[in-house]
Amino acid sequence: MDANHRLRMETMRLVNRFMTPFATALVLAGVFFGDLGTNQSAMALALAGVTAAFNAYSIKWAAKSPEKFLEIRNLRVVFNHTLNVWLIWLLLPHWPPIWMLFLLTMIAVGTYEGRDAVISHGVLLAGLLLLVAYLRGVDGARAWAAVSAEGATLIFAGLFCNRLVAQARAG
Repeated sequence: MDANHRLRMETMRLVNRFMTPFATALVLAGVFFGDLGTNQSAMALALAGVTAAFNAYSIKWAAKSPEKFLEIRNLRVVFNHTLNVWLIWLLLPHWPPIWMLFLLTMIAVGTYEGRDAVISHGVLLAGLLLLVAYLRGVDGARAWAAVSAEGATLIFAGLFCNRLVAQARAG
């Protein structure tokens, strides 16, 4: 394994080691404290389990297939975006902190991608958060100010992580 692949694998492992347990804890807290129905709770738990399993498997897959690392990493990003949208859709009306699933995604994107991609993902996820909030009935100036601040946080946190990683790699 060459040094570049080792660095990319270590980055993926770090993201998985810290972000996956946090994401799982967010979903578990949402299920426990969010007063969801049985079907929604089961769906949220199943999605969290599938996400955790896929992320763990993808690390092993990427380690065994260094020539496919970028494709696997990109698949992880798309997979996590998709399942996080679904989880946020299910849980947002019952557990507002679930928006942080997108924050975790932006931390990961900030470590993997360049600045322009971070901005693109941040704008996309902020827009999706606003759309889900609208479609799920968020109402009132205070609630919209909070969702807007959360959307802005996604972009700035991703850029911050991206800059930190860039500085660390530069030495």
